[in-house]
Amino acid sequence: MVWDYPEYAKKHLQGLKSKKPTRNEKEIVDELLNWLEENVGEDGVDDVAEIVTRAAVHWKDPDIWMDALKAARLDCSFGESLNASTITNDVGILGFQEVEDL
Repeated sequence: MVWDYPEYAKKHLQGLKSKKPTRNEKEIVDELLNWLEENVGEDGVDDVAEIVTRAAVHWKDPDIWMDALKAARLDCSFGESLNASTITNDVGILGFQEVEDL
């Protein structure tokens, strides 16, 4: 079975109500992070990374946010929807003290 990971991510991580990730949501995030690492440069990576980072901002979880950027290697090539402006905004929301190279 071939999974449509961007659709899977949308289905499970958009419109979140939880203030912190549930056990199931953590498992979904872990699965998506693994997929991102294994599919760098493939179609859908930017979309999945954006959905995971949006979820991380919703949960105010900087670890998930950083893991998504690292997994998708977005320090080198930002996607159209996850751009420098969005990342700068996220840094402020998540309360990072300073921005360093990934």
